[in-house]
Amino acid sequence: MTDAAGQQLPAQTPSCRDAIKPDVARGVNSALQDVLKKGSGVYIKPKVHTSLPVAAKTGTSNTNGATWVVGYTTGLATASFFGDAVEGQKRPGQNITVNGKFYQSIDGYMLAGPQWANYMLGVAGLYPAEAFPAPPESMVKKSDPRIRIDGRLAAATLSRTGRH
Repeated sequence: MTDAAGQQLPAQTPSCRDAIKPDVARGVNSALQDVLKKGSGVYIKPKVHTSLPVAAKTGTSNTNGATWVVGYTTGLATASFFGDAVEGQKRPGQNITVNGKFYQSIDGYMLAGPQWANYMLGVAGLYPAEAFPAPPESMVKKSDPRIRIDGRLAAATLSRTGRH
């Protein structure tokens, strides 16, 4: 780590280690990319995921008093918060007007989402943003919807197909 003049600053020695298995990390990256493509993040505008590989998670407290989006690329992680940071979320985010727009209730994608997306689009180009490694096939393989957890064919499928 250096200062503005290029002088070395004292810093801790990194002691990094993998906290989770790489396959699990790739699976989580895949799931969090889907949040922006088909989860609650699909409503976030502008659409960051059409410009760069990105993953994110939206969040909303029970009373809507706190909303957030936390997201990342391969080179940058950011978070955006909108909510009651002063009153300990005692004021619900319901029936509120923000910048002249009325919200019956707020969710992570509504206000924190656009804040996050605009910031990411503005600065992500300054950092690496490579494609995430694909998850293992075993984590994305589609299961047969006819099979129940106990492994037997569902009764509705049997009656529909006439097979036993």
